[in-house]
Amino acid sequence: MKTRGYFLALVSGACTGLTVAVGKVAASHLSAAMYVFLMSSISLLMMYSWRALTVGFRVRWMTWSVLNLVVLQVIFSAAALWMFWEGTRQIHTGIASFAARTELIFVLIASHLIFRERVGWVGLFGASLIAGGALIMTSKLSGSFGADLALPADTSAYGLTLVICSGFGFAASECFSKTLAHRIDASALVIWRSLFLAMIFGFIVVSAEGIASFGALKTEDLAVISFASLLGPILARLTFMWSLRCIELGTSYLLCQVEPVVTALFAWLMLGESLSESELFGALLILVGCLAVTSPTVRSPGKLLSKFRAMKGRVVSQGE
Repeated sequence: MKTRGYFLALVSGACTGLTVAVGKVAASHLSAAMYVFLMSSISLLMMYSWRALTVGFRVRWMTWSVLNLVVLQVIFSAAALWMFWEGTRQIHTGIASFAARTELIFVLIASHLIFRERVGWVGLFGASLIAGGALIMTSKLSGSFGADLALPADTSAYGLTLVICSGFGFAASECFSKTLAHRIDASALVIWRSLFLAMIFGFIVVSAEGIASFGALKTEDLAVISFASLLGPILARLTFMWSLRCIELGTSYLLCQVEPVVTALFAWLMLGESLSESELFGALLILVGCLAVTSPTVRSPGKLLSKFRAMKGRVVSQGE
């Protein structure tokens, strides 16, 4: 069961990484609100069409308790998406990527405090490797650490605060996802989540850019975003929800951190963006960290000692 959860979490991270690589083609010249609106709308149409053909056209209405959880999940997701892109727009991209890694810390803390999940010693070691590798890859470090991590003169404290707070928003939304994993079908959650996000960001686009902004969209943009929608809001979200039925939230989220490795790989293959030595080193750290997280973890020093004594006893008995 856990092996299946590990695999699904890795697939979710890979799909998310592919989404970034594919979506960058369109996201580079579209506003964040327009991009999220189109992705949410297209994923809604795709997911509903697939569900209609396999399960049925009717999507059962949620109970009030489930609806409240879904609404809260969407609110935190929408707030996190807005804070991340609004903050990134005002500060250095490398600094934004570094600040966004706080999301991983928030998820691990929340999974322990709310769901009483324990990562274990080996898991903590793997988490450290993953966090370090993600920091190296997203910050694109080259040369001196001190020089590259220094805040640029044009860094906005407001923008940096928004990006850091977005990590809390994403972590909170995934806590609701964990609660919903056993209370609503994953495909139904994707449909409702996409619908609510499309409504929220559709309102933002119309208010800020006007209806005329839709007329400037190109066919290529819709094709690229459709592919990104299939990978991200549908496949990545479905596999992440399915993984939460098998493993802990913290473990699943750690494994999803394989995302920057996949993004860098396909950005190199599709967009010709070369990988620096530091990025390759960061990717290696993430992969080793994922192996550590998925390995059988020893939860406490007492259990480690018990294991050692049992092994010693078997060796002594065999010698006799």
